[in-house]
Amino acid sequence: MAYSRIKIYGTYAEEPDLSKEMFDILVQNHFSRLKVNDCTDLEPETRGQSFSERCRQERALRISSSIFKEIACGRSSTPCSKLVKRIVYRNNVSILAMKYGLANEGNSLKQYEDHCIQVQSCGLFVHPNKSFLCPSPDGLIGDIVAT
Repeated sequence: MAYSRIKIYGTYAEEPDLSKEMFDILVQNHFSRLKVNDCTDLEPETRGQSFSERCRQERALRISSSIFKEIACGRSSTPCSKLVKRIVYRNNVSILAMKYGLANEGNSLKQYEDHCIQVQSCGLFVHPNKSFLCPSPDGLIGDIVAT
């Protein structure tokens, strides 16, 4: 199917943008890019997340925990087109909540430390079998246990 023949995209598409075979190939290609040789190596390499180019690259390939929550808790009656656009056309740190979080992250960590709770900085976590998901907490309390 030639791309030039497709006249309508999105919610009201007359036919899929891709054939099933092409879609399956693209999915396989994407999942092959998600493979991490050793997931425990990725976390320390992506510490200082907002300043880590590697973290941005790895996170762009995956579904973050905040996006996953929106997917899992979304109502079937709510159109998902806006969420899909946010996932596909990510905008680095343009959301007000993210800007606020980045500006106040140090204050939040200090509040823990004021209560004698040590917070360890951390990077991006990727499960070896579910590498399409990527939680990225601001810090960890207690011992880091690899599972």
